[in-house]
Amino acid sequence: MNNSVIEQGLVEWLRAAGVTAPIHAGTSAEVLSTEALTVIVSVPEVQHVIGPLHKATVHLITSAPANVTEIEDYRAVSANLRTVAETWQTTELATQLQSVGIQLGGVHISDSSERTEDNRWLHTLALTVGLSG
Repeated sequence: MNNSVIEQGLVEWLRAAGVTAPIHAGTSAEVLSTEALTVIVSVPEVQHVIGPLHKATVHLITSAPANVTEIEDYRAVSANLRTVAETWQTTELATQLQSVGIQLGGVHISDSSERTEDNRWLHTLALTVGLSG
């Protein structure tokens, strides 16, 4: 199962669910602005479980420069991502993944953390996603 294909399906899902911040796949070669609030979808690991079943570790990262972004704006995007992730059954995640040839088994929010690093606010929403395909 290809990490970049999963990332692209998740990017399309977040866009279709109404996330208005710029969203980028972690494996994308495009250059990201360091001066803008951005959402990065990263799939650092996909484990084969058994047969066609896989378990993907997914990170939805909200990143914003602390010196030019209002903290309320940054936190609003982070909260929106969490709401979309919590309502995955009604926000068309299965449909978006099917469009890239992947069947969705389920989503579990495994962690949520916030930190400041190199004058940037960073929030990571970690998901465990069951897949087959």
